Amino acid sequence: MLRVGDADNALEQGWFLRELRDRFRLSGKELGQRFGRTESWVSRRLALVAELPESMQGHVRAGAISAHAAMKYLVPLARANRVDGERLAEAVAPLCLSTRQMAVVYAAWTGASAQTRELILTDPALVVRAHEEARRVRERPETPAQQMLSDLGALGGIAGRVYQRMRRGGGLGGLLAPEREEIGHVFVQTHREVVRLLKHLEKELDDARREHPRSDPAAA
Repeated sequence: MLRVGDADNALEQGWFLRELRDRFRLSGKELGQRFGRTESWVSRRLALVAELPESMQGHVRAGAISAHAAMKYLVPLARANRVDGERLAEAVAPLCLSTRQMAVVYAAWTGASAQTRELILTDPALVVRAHEEARRVRERPETPAQQMLSDLGALGGIAGRVYQRMRRGGGLGGLLAPEREEIGHVFVQTHREVVRLLKHLEKELDDARREHPRSDPAAA
């Protein structure tokens, strides 16, 4: 059964592997070879039954916490602090989180202070909701105005960096003639595009001021 698929669950596999290991003194590598699995696969399932407390195993058996999430996140927690691992498992079990959501809670937990961990235990779903909302905000398409502001900000930032680099490096005097020539060629192209942009932007802003004089701070 172990060689053809995951017909039984990960805990049952772990119990079976542990029995073979203990009874026949087989190493993780040998177990993996016998059943066509990697040594890592064997190690993860042995960890489920050897390192997870019975209460945490119960959530896995009940399907409240997936075996994959338990192996990846609860086992490290149980190793580091069994009590904390059990408390977090109790808090998340009623939510039936996906492995991805469990990863969010685990990341928040491991990077949190003791006070914040107590808040996570109180409402772990809040952590998931906050993460999902932040992801939606990141993925939300920018409006034309936001795109323009971002581009103009980047343009100003690049111009400032080039200016500071030239000041620190003593200008173009220390460059070779071919380098100065190449920079001059790029400068002419850049200058042309920037001037065109500034003229167009200035015209657009003037038109907007004339059309909506009350909304223009300068006019006020």
